[in-house]
Amino acid sequence: MRQPESRADLPAIGFFATRTPRRPNPIGLSCPRLLRREANRLIVTGIDAWDSTSILDLKGYFPRDEDRPDATVLAWLLALWAAHDTERGPTGHNH
Repeated sequence: MRQPESRADLPAIGFFATRTPRRPNPIGLSCPRLLRREANRLIVTGIDAWDSTSILDLKGYFPRDEDRPDATVLAWLLALWAAHDTERGPTGHNH
């Protein structure tokens, strides 16, 4: 158990819930937006990965399969996102 981003104001949670890049299994899942294709390269935005991360599989987006209206977000994660929005300023993004 650890606190997200070592923040004392957030509860201790399981290691995999932190989304840390220091995972024993570096496989993740993202749903990025395809901006364009350049020959054999796909240019995307919104990918949840570090530079030079290998891509194992690509699939099209199917709202009936990926849209999860039943999903919930835990209070500690909402608090962390709110803190990030405050740190990043009025746009909420740091691109």
